[in-house]
Amino acid sequence: MALPSITEIVREFQDHALYIMIYDGGALEDFLWSIYVPMNRPWGCSWCAKNRSGSEWELERKESNMAPLDRRLVVAYKVGSIPWSNLKKIRETLDDVEIDDSCLSITSTAFNSQVWVENALVALSQTLQLGEGFADVSEEIRQIGADVIYWAQTNRASVQAGEGGPLVLARAEMLLEDEDAIQSDGDDEERGPKDIERSNSGAIEGIPPIDIVCAK
Repeated sequence: MALPSITEIVREFQDHALYIMIYDGGALEDFLWSIYVPMNRPWGCSWCAKNRSGSEWELERKESNMAPLDRRLVVAYKVGSIPWSNLKKIRETLDDVEIDDSCLSITSTAFNSQVWVENALVALSQTLQLGEGFADVSEEIRQIGADVIYWAQTNRASVQAGEGGPLVLARAEMLLEDEDAIQSDGDDEERGPKDIERSNSGAIEGIPPIDIVCAK
């Protein structure tokens, strides 16, 4: 299988969206997790908890065009679309998520980059109006984590062998901007990772995006 070109990879990303990026962590970490917000793809801003010294964690915030083009990238998981007016608020929120190895997430017992990303999602859920889908933040994050890990494990061997590029996915639930407009008819079938189909371009189809909007 031929590796996708830079153009093919960049085409799968959407400006002004929030992605969880999963990289092959090598010997340091099973997977390296970060958050990426494309501004003018591939240029964008990334946040990642890193432990270069082996003892002290620090938050790295970097603006570059390399986040989606790093050959270690295994999965890019789109959490939602961001209205232009809310970009500043989201960036400020992510900047304020502290590195605190005593503050663990709901899914981990030791601090790592995954814990920081999960804590960042909690912070966003508290800052923004995320609608019905985040009514139970803990369950929502568990589902996001399960989806991300499933696809990362599925695609890692291909990336490590240099035989394929990253999988680009989107979250299953659509969150509405207007809380009064949120309706549930109970007829939607539950979708799992195995229900997602890959398009010819390498993206994952069949899952609608969501909109993230600031709380009023």
